[in-house]
Amino acid sequence: MVNPDLVSHLSKLQLTEFVKAKLGPASRPPQVLSNWNPSPAGWVKINVDGSFLLGSNVGGVGGVFRDEA
Repeated sequence: MVNPDLVSHLSKLQLTEFVKAKLGPASRPPQVLSNWNPSPAGWVKINVDGSFLLGSNVGGVGGVFRDEA
């Protein structure tokens, strides 16, 4: 025979485990913060990034050029 109290208890344990798993730490690496420093006089810093959608011909690229100002 099924014990309703046991079923209720086990259900609560499963729900608690599920909620903890869903609310656990993010799977991405920790974010590293750094400060931007201007380039030396006469130099230009270039920042570029790009991405694409896997399995398609869709992508993008962007860049920033910055001097000491």
